[in-house]
Amino acid sequence: MIPFDWQMFAKMLRSIFRKGNFSFKHAFVSLSFLFLTMLFMLVILPFRLLDYLLFPSWNSTPVTAPIYILATPRSGTTFLHRMLCADQQFSWIKLYHTIFPSIALYKLFAALGKLDGKLGSPFQRLIAKLEGKAFGGWDGIHATGLAKSEEDEQYWVYSLMTPAALLLFPWLNQIEDLRFVDQLEEPRRQRLGQYYLKNLQRHAYATGSDKTLLAKNALAIGRLRTQLEVTPDMRIVHLVRHPYEAIASMISMFTVPWSVHSPEKVKDPAYTGQIATLLIEYYRYMLELQKELPADRYLEVRYEDLIAEPAEVVNRIYDQFGVPMSDEYQQWLAAEVAQSRQYRSSHSYSLADFGLSEADIAEQAADLFEHYGFRR
Repeated sequence: MIPFDWQMFAKMLRSIFRKGNFSFKHAFVSLSFLFLTMLFMLVILPFRLLDYLLFPSWNSTPVTAPIYILATPRSGTTFLHRMLCADQQFSWIKLYHTIFPSIALYKLFAALGKLDGKLGSPFQRLIAKLEGKAFGGWDGIHATGLAKSEEDEQYWVYSLMTPAALLLFPWLNQIEDLRFVDQLEEPRRQRLGQYYLKNLQRHAYATGSDKTLLAKNALAIGRLRTQLEVTPDMRIVHLVRHPYEAIASMISMFTVPWSVHSPEKVKDPAYTGQIATLLIEYYRYMLELQKELPADRYLEVRYEDLIAEPAEVVNRIYDQFGVPMSDEYQQWLAAEVAQSRQYRSSHSYSLADFGLSEADIAEQAADLFEHYGFRR
């Protein structure tokens, strides 16, 4: 089952209609999201139940020593993850896997894809057009597509317990449970953890349990203890980017939908500041968790090192976790790094664009600046 969080649903509804929050445009967009989320859940639920009948052994599939790339958002997780995904010893999660988390649906879509290919791929072209309309607002920020490797955040969207809800609900101070799943009451938290594990087991069964799961998520830090409970041998790559850049970049992404439903909030520090505070909390929380992780299961990587020497960072990851690297992948990596050096981002942003200042961030995160040696 999917543990749809009715407490969060009620808080979201109240926030929509609260005095000072309400607008017809925002209400339409946010209520449409909640309706579609529930509709998708109703569609996939029979297929998830069918998994028990058609693939009864999936429930005992091990998820052994997965590798997770974690960071505050906009810190290079997608770049690093997609480089590593080229190594065939890993399995990874695509966006459509998280939207349709059922083995039966995995198999059905694979069969339909083969049929579509024999017909000249008309549905693939249609999907490409729809993706352009659905994800076009993030062009130059985060390349997204149903068949692209992606975060596993949609699993959590179905429960509503995700910071991604900030895309549509820009008042985190009114729905604070989204900050840290790890701080929820035990029955609620454990239910979410077991649901997450079942999704990973389905994925491992469908893609091959002999492969190592390679995942990435830039919003998972607030629930990392919960995830570690269900995958206790998880290995973690933690990317660290300067807060000035990471915060401005994340706000630029999250305010894309704000510009549609609440454009007046895009440059209002009363709202963008809540995102900044959340990210600073995540930096601190990761420092706490780092102390609890065995050294052989944790690797910290600076964002600037990843951008300057991506091949060296990849080699560090393989060495740290004792992962063998094939000659074939090594050759691919060298060619990919050479090509990536040609890329230049078309997306520019600064804290000032969103009503924030570097001085305020440096003061709010003074302990982090000291620990990491961030420039002021």
